[in-house]
Amino acid sequence: MSAGANIGTRSVAAVVVTHEPDIDALVSALLETSRQAIGIVVVDNGSQSQVRLMHHLEPLAGVVLVRLDENRGIAAALNLGVRRLAAEGYGHSWVLTLDQDTVLHPGAINTLLGSLELLDASTREDCAVVGLRHKPVKVPRGPWRWVVRDHRDRDLGHGFRERRFLITSGNLVRREVAEAVPYEEKLFMDQVDHAFCATVRTRGWSVLEYSGVLMDHEMGKSVEVRGTVRQYETGQRLYYIARNSTFLVLRRQLPVSAYAAQLLSWSWAYAAVNGPSAVPREMAILLAGLGDGILRRLGQRRYWFLAEPGERRGAPRAT
Repeated sequence: MSAGANIGTRSVAAVVVTHEPDIDALVSALLETSRQAIGIVVVDNGSQSQVRLMHHLEPLAGVVLVRLDENRGIAAALNLGVRRLAAEGYGHSWVLTLDQDTVLHPGAINTLLGSLELLDASTREDCAVVGLRHKPVKVPRGPWRWVVRDHRDRDLGHGFRERRFLITSGNLVRREVAEAVPYEEKLFMDQVDHAFCATVRTRGWSVLEYSGVLMDHEMGKSVEVRGTVRQYETGQRLYYIARNSTFLVLRRQLPVSAYAAQLLSWSWAYAAVNGPSAVPREMAILLAGLGDGILRRLGQRRYWFLAEPGERRGAPRAT
């Protein structure tokens, strides 16, 4: 492992994965990222708007657009982005992974790396991934309390704690780790972050998170149900969550408590948003996900019932 982190924005290069993005919002996010990273590779996963996207990104200094002819999933796009960063020769020490809707706060990377330098040398050298938060640390509610009881995060001081897993967006990954540990492309989407963190930890590195809020990011969709805003994932996402988390829990890379919390929370949200009439569709989604996870039928899957209620039957494009 390399000794210590280089401090400063020029030690960081970013990979941003997109699929049918809000182009104006993406450009705004990239402008802020470009102030904090030496280079950015945007990997577009088969968007219909690629030509328009290309025209908007071409004027941005330090931004390279890689256009895929089809949606190959988040893991494949991240791996391609990591390789392209190396080919561009930026000389970076860290790879920053971002979703298309993630916006860094001004000075976020300098704050994070500067705070990391306050930790002892051994902790810094063992650190492979550092996560940025998009919301304050709160006591989990509902089934997520099981996860806290199952695994108490170790407080390292200076605003850092050791984590079992992080979401992919807003991660700083040490370059040699990013190039040695590929994201699992057979998962296609969802749980890619959990698998990556689990593999990193089994190889002797640690995964840390900084408690300060340094970015804006939304988990799932925000849907209003009877006057209450709830976080919601589509049936397509629910399928991949069920399938990939089943696969990972059987491979002992995901705690049973986290597995149960995910399935309960997201399936309950799906039922609450779509109502009783969608229950048969939801049962089909969950059973397909569980079955495919147990049988290791991975990769991109297309089932008619993954379309949202009210959409025409057919295979929707994965996002």
